[in-house]
Amino acid sequence: MTDRVGLDQTGGRPFAAALAVVMAAGFLLRVWNLGSGIPFAVGIDEPAIMTTVVRILKSGSFNPHFFEYPTGYIYVQLGAAIVNFLVGAMRHSWKAVEQVGPSDFYLWGRFVTAALGTATIALVHRAGLRWGPGVALAAAGLLAVMPMHVRESHFVLTDVPMTFAVVLTLLLSLRASEQPALRAFVAAGAAAGLAAGIKYNALMAFSMPLLAALAVERGRNLPRVAAVLAAAAACVGAFFVTTPFALIDLPAFRRLLLAWAVFSQNAPSPPPQSRHSLPGRSPSPSGALDRCGAAGPNRLPAGHRRRRRAAVSSRARIDDVQC
Repeated sequence: MTDRVGLDQTGGRPFAAALAVVMAAGFLLRVWNLGSGIPFAVGIDEPAIMTTVVRILKSGSFNPHFFEYPTGYIYVQLGAAIVNFLVGAMRHSWKAVEQVGPSDFYLWGRFVTAALGTATIALVHRAGLRWGPGVALAAAGLLAVMPMHVRESHFVLTDVPMTFAVVLTLLLSLRASEQPALRAFVAAGAAAGLAAGIKYNALMAFSMPLLAALAVERGRNLPRVAAVLAAAAACVGAFFVTTPFALIDLPAFRRLLLAWAVFSQNAPSPPPQSRHSLPGRSPSPSGALDRCGAAGPNRLPAGHRRRRRAAVSSRARIDDVQC
C-alpha cells in the first residue's frame, strides 16, 4: 500500500539532505564503541538472549526453553549468529559449532540492534511527514540523539527492536486510518503482533490499529467490525509466528506466566543494592519464588500458596538459563 504522503510533501532536496545527515549521525552514534564490554562486562540481560541463541545453534532445536522474553528477537539474533558463524568458519576462526560461545556473537548481534535503532529514525520521519517536513525532520533528529535510545542501541536487548516494531505499528495504523482497507488493518495488526513477539508489554501497541479501526467512517465498504477482527487476527497470528513455542510448548509457557503472577503479586521489592546480585541477571519470577519461600509459605494467603506450589516447578528451568 502506498503512503498518503506524496513526494512533493517531503520538503524537496534540502530536507532530503538534512535527513541523510540525521540518519548518518544517528547511525554513527549507535555504532560508536559498539564492542565495549565484550566479553566480560556485557549489558544486563544480554547473556539471557545470547546464551539462548547459542543453545539453539548448538542443539538444532528451535525450542528456546526460555519464555521470559518472546522469541521474535531471539530468532533474529539466531539468523545473525548463523551468518556470523559461517563467516568465521570461512576465515578459519573455528571449525565446529562446539568451539563457539556467546562472546563470539555479541558484536554482530549489537550491530543488528544498532541497525534497527537507525531504521526507527526513518520510520519516525515517515510518520511525522503528516504534520509537515519540518516536524518530521525535527522528530527524526530528536530520536537520532536521544540518549536512552542511543545507549540501548548498543546492546543485544529487546527494547530497541520493540521500539522499531511499535513505531512501525504507528505508521501502518496511520496509513490504515487514511486509506481504510482490509489489508491495511491486517498489516497494522501484524506489526503490533510483531512488537508483542519481541517484548510482551508491547502488546499495548495493538491500541493503535484498534483505534484506527474504530475510527472508520460509517458508510464505507469496510465495516468497523471487519477491520477490528482483521487487525486482531493478524496481531495474534504474528505473535505466534514469532513465538511459536508458546503454543507448541504450552505447559512451559503457562508455568512462566504463573511464575510472573507470583512475582508481581507476592514478592517484596529487593533493596536496590541486591537487585542485580549476579552479572547479567535481572529480577525474575524465580527470584520472587526464592523470596516467597524464604519468608515461609504460611505467610502467604491460601490462594497464593496454591499458585506458588504450582509455579515453583518452573524455577529450575528459569534459573538454569539465567545463571
